[in-house]
Amino acid sequence: LNPTLSDLGKQQAQQLRQAMLDDKSHYDLVVTTPLARTIETTWIAFAGLADRFVLTPELCESAEARLGGPQRGFSLQQTMHEYPFLKDWDLSLIRESDDDDANWVRGAKIELEPSGLGFHHPLPVEERLPRAISW
Repeated sequence: LNPTLSDLGKQQAQQLRQAMLDDKSHYDLVVTTPLARTIETTWIAFAGLADRFVLTPELCESAEARLGGPQRGFSLQQTMHEYPFLKDWDLSLIRESDDDDANWVRGAKIELEPSGLGFHHPLPVEERLPRAISW
């Protein structure tokens, strides 16, 4: 459930950061998902190199049921506790609730993670991709 970056992943994010520093790169906006490994990658690679950071579940990966179903993350509250720097990021695109309009919902337990009552986007990628592209 919601894996963090491995040491190799952290090293690769740092290498990306160094390449962007060497190129004197700067970004107006970086958009990522509320999954741990994407938050960590974004923070390591882009901190100080972007004016604005936005989290959205619209871009979360999906997986077949045999692979555990949709990728699962923490609640917004737990995510903010794990990553205090998120207080400076735009989290307004995360709609966590039981409403029909929610895009970050608590899922059922999954076979690969018995304690895995993680949050996920309720729609398949095919249904949410057009909205993400138009954004």
